[in-house]
Amino acid sequence: MQRRIVDDSAKRMHALFAQLTTGELSPAVIDILQEMCNRLRTGQYDRAHELHTPLMTNYFAECGGWILAAKRLIEVAKVTPQ
Repeated sequence: MQRRIVDDSAKRMHALFAQLTTGELSPAVIDILQEMCNRLRTGQYDRAHELHTPLMTNYFAECGGWILAAKRLIEVAKVTPQ
C-alpha cells in the first residue's frame, strides 16, 4: 500500500514539474508554491498546509493533477525528524 502511495505521489510531482517547465501554471499558483516551499524549508508545516487550501479551492483546474502529492509531501515533512 505504501509503495503505491509513493509511486502515485512521484507521478503527480512529475506532472507538477512538467507544468512548471512548460509554463502552464499561472503566476498566482507559482507564487503560492514558492511561499509553500519557503514555509517547508523553515519548518512551518502548518502554514505550508494552509497555503495548500487556496490551491485546492481556487486553482484546482491547474493543480488537480498534483495537489494531493503536495499535501502528502507536507504531511511527510511534518512528521520526519530534521
